[in-house]
Amino acid sequence: MDTDKILKELYYDPKAGLLSKAKFKLKVKQLHPDIKSKTVDEFVGRQELQQVNTVQGFL
Repeated sequence: MDTDKILKELYYDPKAGLLSKAKFKLKVKQLHPDIKSKTVDEFVGRQELQQVNTVQGFL
């Protein structure tokens, strides 16, 4: 399965996703230890939800 697809399913899963970045990285590490931390960072950075929250944090 494609890494981005796996991350997207986890990130937007209401039961397991929508966590803080740190908690999401831990969840991915538990379920898919082969996915690198850098890959998760890049994925989270591309998500609109993360971008909106980041911008609002500086206002």
